[in-house]
Amino acid sequence: MAAPEGERENWDVLGEYTNKTLRLKADRWTKAVQHEDTRSTILDFLDGNAEQVLISQNLSNQLVSSSEVPAGLRTKGVYYLKTSDAPLIREEDNSNVREHVIFGDISPQPLDQLSTLIEEVFIPLLENPGNRDGWPDMVKEDVSRQLYSLRGTVYRMWGQLRGQTLLPLPFGMDALEKAERHALETGEMTDSQLKSAIEGVVIKWVHQVDEVLNQDTDDLAGPDHFPTPLEEITFWSKRRENFGHIAKQLKDKKVMMMSNILEVTESAYYPAFVKMCADVTMAVHEARDIMIHLTPLKPMLEEMESMEFQEATPLIPPLVHCICLLWVHCPDYRKPDRIVTLFREITNLLISMGRSFIGAIGFQAETAEPLQKINTCVSVLKTFRDSFEEHRAKVDTYFPEGERPRRWEFHPTHAFARMDQFLARLANIKEIFDIAKEFLKIEKVEFGGPKGKVLGASVSAVYSEFNEAYTAFSIRTYDCLDPAEADFDESHRQFKKKVTELEQRLSLIVNHALQESQSPEAYFKVVELLGSILERPIIQAEYTTCLPHLLQLLKQEIETAKVRTILSYLYLFFPFIVSFCL
Repeated sequence: MAAPEGERENWDVLGEYTNKTLRLKADRWTKAVQHEDTRSTILDFLDGNAEQVLISQNLSNQLVSSSEVPAGLRTKGVYYLKTSDAPLIREEDNSNVREHVIFGDISPQPLDQLSTLIEEVFIPLLENPGNRDGWPDMVKEDVSRQLYSLRGTVYRMWGQLRGQTLLPLPFGMDALEKAERHALETGEMTDSQLKSAIEGVVIKWVHQVDEVLNQDTDDLAGPDHFPTPLEEITFWSKRRENFGHIAKQLKDKKVMMMSNILEVTESAYYPAFVKMCADVTMAVHEARDIMIHLTPLKPMLEEMESMEFQEATPLIPPLVHCICLLWVHCPDYRKPDRIVTLFREITNLLISMGRSFIGAIGFQAETAEPLQKINTCVSVLKTFRDSFEEHRAKVDTYFPEGERPRRWEFHPTHAFARMDQFLARLANIKEIFDIAKEFLKIEKVEFGGPKGKVLGASVSAVYSEFNEAYTAFSIRTYDCLDPAEADFDESHRQFKKKVTELEQRLSLIVNHALQESQSPEAYFKVVELLGSILERPIIQAEYTTCLPHLLQLLKQEIETAKVRTILSYLYLFFPFIVSFCL
């Protein structure tokens, strides 16, 4: 229940700290509380039942308030939290807000704040011997173990967010140096708790490192994400840095002490630790070698991404040539699955560029421009495939003399499956445009003769039904250029079924129009009106059956011409006979 208006004078009790910690001008708070939503949330905290309020800045850098931590906090925020149920008094003379409200900052990086809280508050507080007086030893040990386990979990998560694998140390590090010295002198470990903690953390390290070792560029792909070759290069660059950082941690003085303890005490976990260190060393060398040989591809790929799609063709052969050199000179990358992944990523790049080049497909009357763009896209993609096949046939010639050559023995489908699917989609779209280009010509077809109007109306009906089926593609919600979009395949199948039906009807109309022709001139006029649509297979089959009628008309025309010729000669030489006959 809010207090009366007269009791709401002291806004600055929250505004002073908000402006100070967020480094804002004094008028920012005044402007914020004038906004109804912000004002009501703050008043519900000060004069109502709300237990907390949070102040932050939105995308427009305006102060906003909420009762919960806002998602996606961009900058530092401020929280105010009641410590008791006592009503807050905000009159300047006897205000109790400072006594019953605690406040502080909220970091936009929660893990950073949690890590600081653990290191500077929880650990000093719970590890302070003065605060543990009277605790049983078992409770002390359990609290310490849980506390350091929490710190290790936060530490690992903090590293994952930054692309790093951080290896947390176990609790009890204060006694590590003494324990190592005793173990080296006697070959025994008297502090069994510390040894157990070391072995436990080593197992966690092994799992962490194995998880990173098993990561591969195939993991970059997802249902709606198709990685490009530059992402491949970024992956190996981050992998090199990450394993380099892991190797540096394993060479730390404290880790070496832990290793010595495990070795001299003949711990069952020491072989796993040694193997982990060897795997990390090998992974560092692998990532460095791969990055050395992948880096020359980066300028070419960046240039390809920045240029117009139709201008990318000249870059394709040199790019595939460099991939051949990569295959020959980088043994760590000379694996079929890795080279397949690289080619697959290049096809993803070309498909993405091709889709941007073609743009949104509008199934309208104008078909020339989209057809031209589709043909250009198909040409570029086929250039890449042809270049692949050309270099695949000669990749063994890149190997120096005396070295056993390794060919690309993988099936091309593994690398080009999505591109083949995209080319099939472009072929289907092109087919739709080719059909439309023919059917849209019959819009204004008119026939002469006694049945001309009836036949013309039938053609108009065919045109209207086709146009409805054709323009239906324009109102679809899916992207027809997405090769994985199955809805388009169904729409295309239904469209072809409709076209077949319309072609059958149109073929009958053509048959009637040609059969009704009374002269070769009329016959050829019908052919001229209909144009290239007569070459459609179904219509052409029906049109072919009308050729005997054309021959009959030509025969009649020839006979008529013969009679006229004879009469002309008779009139010339025997005019009186012609006059008598007439």
